[in-house]
Amino acid sequence: MIKYTDFTYFFYRLSINCLLFLLLFFLMDFERSLGYFSIFNSSTPSIISILIYLLIRKLNFSPSNILLFILGILNDVMSGVSLGFSSMFLLLIKFQAENLSLLKLNKNHEQQWFSFTFIFITTFLIVLLINVTVNLNIPDLNPLLFHVGTTLILFPIINSGLDLIFFITRMIKTNS
Repeated sequence: MIKYTDFTYFFYRLSINCLLFLLLFFLMDFERSLGYFSIFNSSTPSIISILIYLLIRKLNFSPSNILLFILGILNDVMSGVSLGFSSMFLLLIKFQAENLSLLKLNKNHEQQWFSFTFIFITTFLIVLLINVTVNLNIPDLNPLLFHVGTTLILFPIINSGLDLIFFITRMIKTNS
């Protein structure tokens, strides 16, 4: 006999993952479209890594590994780069945000920024070293440093925006 609660929970998780897939897919396309602006030249900030970190650390929602793997493969195919590096990057961001005990300190914005910086830079260096090893080619460092810098500058802005949304919703709930 099928339990309706299990069946309902399955469709609830499936619908949440489908919505998250669409959100992350559109965010990935938005990141790619930022590359057409002259300020970003050929290196855009990684907004998707910021969102994955905030989903895990602030909203206590962990995206599935399959979802991140498929998004990474789609990003690699649409960008025309080596397959698997974006998937590896997204999965490493998820793994580090969930499992590192150093990151249990998120009590204020400075600690959140420090933990995101640590996660982003270590993940970026791991993927960069694997990419250099596989391709036997050292890439130009200027776009890479610009990518890291703009991502780390955007994190507090996005984090503060999310806090503002939480604050406004709490104010609306208490006044209702």
